[in-house]
Amino acid sequence: WVLRAAAAAEAEVSGRAAVLRVGLLLGETGFVAAVRRRVESTKILPVPGFADARIEPLDAEDCARYCVEAATTARPLDDVYELGCGEMISGELFVRDLAGHLGLSRWTLPLPGALRRPVAAWLATPELPARWVDAYLLALPRFLPRRMNAWEHFDVEPIDLRTALARAAGMNFPRRRRRGGGDGDDESGGRFDWKRPEKRGILWTRTR
Repeated sequence: WVLRAAAAAEAEVSGRAAVLRVGLLLGETGFVAAVRRRVESTKILPVPGFADARIEPLDAEDCARYCVEAATTARPLDDVYELGCGEMISGELFVRDLAGHLGLSRWTLPLPGALRRPVAAWLATPELPARWVDAYLLALPRFLPRRMNAWEHFDVEPIDLRTALARAAGMNFPRRRRRGGGDGDDESGGRFDWKRPEKRGILWTRTR
């Protein structure tokens, strides 16, 4: 029903408004907050049906910037714009790296998509009912933008994936401090010492 509802909504506004398709929003959003809550309290995180999905997240503030520009600048009314940060990550690495940004080490347990409903009930909060979590889990591997094209049409420079993940973990990144009296700066923040992307497992695949 998620895919049908999205398609129906796009068809309803076709020719009257531009469509902005948003990837997984990072920030103080319900789904990310629910995942973060479980990351903080559980050693092993089940990942039903989207462990290998290539997801292109977007910081919530960048989403707002896209919406403002779309509303204030003339756009073709029949165009569809895929929004994202310009970098992709797998569902499994999203969970693990969110934990890393919290200074935690967590295992992930890939599960078949058929088991997403029990996991949705487990992730649900009073503010985010299980049916909404289930919709997110279904959409992650199937419907969210896979390749951003908005950079060709919008004057918005989204923040990079690492910074967006840090914000989702409730941290301000990067913080720079000097260690050992040396002359070089070392990136660090909170309880977690940042490693270079190539050593951390994030896909970091540029889409433009």
